[in-house]
This record gives sequence, C-alpha cells and structure tokens, in this order.
Amino acid sequence: MRIIAKESLGRFPVLGPHLKRTGHMLVDRRHPDRAGIFGWASRLTSNGLSLIVFPEGTRSRDGYMGKFKGGSIMLAMQAGLPIVPISVVGSRHVMRKGELTTRPGHVRVIVHDPIETSANAEPSVEQVRQLADRIREVIRPAVEAEAAPPGGPEVLRS
Repeated sequence: MRIIAKESLGRFPVLGPHLKRTGHMLVDRRHPDRAGIFGWASRLTSNGLSLIVFPEGTRSRDGYMGKFKGGSIMLAMQAGLPIVPISVVGSRHVMRKGELTTRPGHVRVIVHDPIETSANAEPSVEQVRQLADRIREVIRPAVEAEAAPPGGPEVLRS
C-alpha cells in the first residue's frame, strides 16, 4: 500500500525520509498536477499495490467531514478500480490538527464494502462528483456521530 500525502510531511525528520524511501507520493497542494500522480498511481495499481487516499485532503478540527476532492476518485474511475471506503473514528482526539504529538485515546477503523467502478477513460465532472458524494455518505455517519456527543460539545484537555 502507498499513500498520497502533502509535500510538507516530507520535511519532518524520520517521517519525511521514510515516506520518500518507501515509495509514497508527496504532493504540493498548490500544484498537484506537477507530481505526476496519475502516472505514479497507474504504475502502482498495475503492480498490484493499493493506494490509500484521504479524499478531503486534510484533517478536520471539529470532526465534521469536508467535501471530497475528485482527483483520486477520477483515477479509480479511469482505471476501473474498486474503492474501499474506510471510516476513521476518533483520530482527531489522538492526533489533533496542527500538532505532531499524539495523545492516548481510542481510534476505530471501519472498513466498508467496496464500491465497484467500471473503466471510463473520460468520466464527467458530474460522474466524479456523484461517486464522491456516494462514498462520502458511506463514511460520514460513523465519523460525524463521534463529532457531536449526546451531551453536547466535548472539551478536550491536555
């Protein structure tokens, strides 16, 4: 498995060299097209490896999911690859946005049923958006249920 991550992670000691040495893709968000993502991902999947993508492109501060970006979804549609949605619940309490430190806590990972795609060399923007929305609606209920606990907003203390 390989991940696509923001370029700035490559500047962190230990983590950056590890990501680069092990074949992960670091992308400048301002110029993602320069990274050759589609060619890299195509070679990766052709060799039987899986690609892990965080389609929001960032972590949430409040636990509510943002809109999904379409690039990775377009890639899967073009290649006819299945998409396996995964809900990661509670990670925002363990590693807060903007911090590299971790805290003790519980994180649940829910692997949902795969969503099949059929090879389409030229998916329309509307087709990509519809699939992105479908995937988001599979992941969202578990993630956002944790965002607003029944007793109101949770106060986090160090």
